[in-house]
Amino acid sequence: MSKHIKFIITFAAILLTILIPLRSLSLDQATGIFLESESTFQPQDQDSTEPFLVEATSSLRFFKDMDNFSSVIAYIPENEVIEVFEEIDEFYSATYQGEKGYILKSKVKPVNFSEREEGSQVPGQKKDRWTYLLGKYDEKTAQALFEHKIWKGMSTQQALDSWGYPKRMDRYLGDNTRYEEWFYTNHTLIFAGNQLVQWQRQ
Repeated sequence: MSKHIKFIITFAAILLTILIPLRSLSLDQATGIFLESESTFQPQDQDSTEPFLVEATSSLRFFKDMDNFSSVIAYIPENEVIEVFEEIDEFYSATYQGEKGYILKSKVKPVNFSEREEGSQVPGQKKDRWTYLLGKYDEKTAQALFEHKIWKGMSTQQALDSWGYPKRMDRYLGDNTRYEEWFYTNHTLIFAGNQLVQWQRQ
């Protein structure tokens, strides 16, 4: 028997061992085998060092040096939304109005979108939205956010400043990356890490 025929017989035998068990499954069950193996989204159940949003539970100080309580860069008002990164002892490393520094963990809580009305603005925008945006971003970015624009690569903080709070947010972990889906009435924004990667119209 030639090597070519032996190869065909061996290949056919392997193929049968795969296909025969699948005959006893429903279409949904068989499809689920492949969908499950391809899925990368899992509910987040562990900490991530990627940026996420927190809300100030009271007015707090924003420090340049976490070991020096006199190194205050700014005072952050109650209910302000802040982008934080790494957890270091009782501090979060954070950015605020373009500056990098530290805030006390005890003074903030994760943003709960379910407590907010969809499209409502972050507290700092309520008095003078343009001044607020110009104080945080360069003029071009501030103008785009002022006009409620979105773009791929924008941060979660920028999306919040542009469209306001979503009506719901789901968070997942896949391939060591945190994913977030922000649900608005007509659109869903999808973030990988801290960057907008896709949006869908409902």
